[in-house]
Amino acid sequence: HPMSRFCVRFMAALLVTLSSCGHAERDSDDGEIYSHLGADFELTDHRGRPFRLSEHEGVSLLFFGFTSCPDACPLTMSRLASLMKDVPVDKVSVLFVSVDPRRDTPERLAQYGASYDFRFIGLTSKDPSRIPPIARAFAAGLQRTSEGTIDHSSRIYLLDSQHRVRDVFASDDDTAHMAEVIGSVID
Repeated sequence: HPMSRFCVRFMAALLVTLSSCGHAERDSDDGEIYSHLGADFELTDHRGRPFRLSEHEGVSLLFFGFTSCPDACPLTMSRLASLMKDVPVDKVSVLFVSVDPRRDTPERLAQYGASYDFRFIGLTSKDPSRIPPIARAFAAGLQRTSEGTIDHSSRIYLLDSQHRVRDVFASDDDTAHMAEVIGSVID
């Protein structure tokens, strides 16, 4: 029967594919697994100036959050402050994309970033509709709950100097490991 021959060939091909997966050589860069993430974007920085990702220099740690976040953002920013002590601060900056642009004005972001001793670039927009497409490009969860609070991802995206996502860290990842990975992508 033609269908059973197709099934046999399909299963044979599937077995060959699966058996070769475990033995594949690691000749590709691990960063390739994140190649579907990210996109260029333009927002306003904490100084009120236009910011375009493709024009930014150096390695970046991109994080989605908001200044009045009660828990995840302060914890993540604290971990980033600890991490930044172990990386060349002149080569790495933190890009904080506000998911609450109605409240997070450039002035408010500047005040928020001033309490940290690392290169902080707060990013916002007068047009709140510009933020969700950026979050989607990075596969960062973002939604407003029925209670009106903002539920957002706390992932930290490591961008190389060409603005490609090279790794994605959880906010509770080991900072020594994060520093090692960051060091491997610095030019």
